[in-house]
Amino acid sequence: MSQITLSTPIQDLFMVGPIMAKKMHKLGIFTLFDLLYHAPSRYEDYRQISKIKDIKEGDIDTVSGKIDSIKNIFTKGIADCFEHAE
Repeated sequence: MSQITLSTPIQDLFMVGPIMAKKMHKLGIFTLFDLLYHAPSRYEDYRQISKIKDIKEGDIDTVSGKIDSIKNIFTKGIADCFEHAE
C-alpha cells in the first residue's frame, strides 16, 4: 500500500469501497483532507448549558437539572405505562 497523504483519494482508503465513495462524493468528500474537515450539516453544540429562565420557545437548548423522584403511571390504552418525573 502506498503512503497516505491528505490528498489521497477517498476511494483509495482502507474499507472505502465504490458504494461508500459514491456516497461521500455526494457530500463533497473526495480526498482524505475533505473527510477530516467535513462538518455535518445539522451539527448542534450541546456543551453550552442554559438556565431555564433564559430559554425561549423554539430554541434548542441544553439544561441541567435534578430529578427528585420517578413514578410509573399505569393507563389503559395504547401505552401501558408512563414514567412521571418530578
